[in-house]
Amino acid sequence: MDNQEYGKVSKEIRNYKIARMNVLLFIVFTVLNLFMLLIDRYFLFSVYTVLVCFATGFGLKEAAIEAGAASPNLYLGIGIAFGLAILAVFFVMWLLSKKRRWAMIVLLVLFSLDSAVVLGGMIYLGDFTMLIDLAIHGVMLYYLILGVKASGELQKHFPEGVSLTVERLDEAYRLETRSCDGRASERYCGRRSGSRRKDR
Repeated sequence: MDNQEYGKVSKEIRNYKIARMNVLLFIVFTVLNLFMLLIDRYFLFSVYTVLVCFATGFGLKEAAIEAGAASPNLYLGIGIAFGLAILAVFFVMWLLSKKRRWAMIVLLVLFSLDSAVVLGGMIYLGDFTMLIDLAIHGVMLYYLILGVKASGELQKHFPEGVSLTVERLDEAYRLETRSCDGRASERYCGRRSGSRRKDR
């Protein structure tokens, strides 16, 4: 592993970490906006589909009350249940993405669908203030694509895959620069050892 390869791998690890941090930020802002929904306020961005489920639940409850339905809270409960289920899927995928590449791919698909919902809502409601939310979703998709690409490179070249950390990479790099004969560095020395055999 030369300095150029080391720098490339470090960048891929960083891109994957940034993607995961952005997903967590979206989840945190979504929870914040769920509380702000009670005072009819919205802060920057969120997993929009979750808020749609909650808002739909509140709307159906009010409609049921006006219609004199027996259990208006049932509609609210259904909306909240769907919203929490979607949010839980995002959170579980975020947790799994720490060691599973496929979870990051699922997150990319989920955020793509959520972005489509934002776009559809903006067009349907004619609310172009949602452009900010849509733009942030676009940035999020960009980082998720980088994360998926990074995970592919890490999975391809390292046994640890996406669980490879900069600390482990540094340790392997130090061991390799000293010697490629020890067991601890054996799995990282394939290319270098191969090039040495060719030179001989």
